[in-house]
Amino acid sequence: MNLNDVVKLKVKQPNSNVPEGSIGTIIEVLQELPSAVFEVEFINKNGELIDTLTLAECDIEPA
Repeated sequence: MNLNDVVKLKVKQPNSNVPEGSIGTIIEVLQELPSAVFEVEFINKNGELIDTLTLAECDIEPA
């Protein structure tokens, strides 16, 4: 996965109000190897920020 890719949250994260299945955008690639870590921004239908999460590649999938 790359910067600006649109992804779907596979697993709800603790301490976050972003529901499983939410669509977000990768805004930063923090680490590529040995396992990828991304900063993902989630917004609502009004364009308002819901949350920005630091997620492992196993937590997201292409949308």
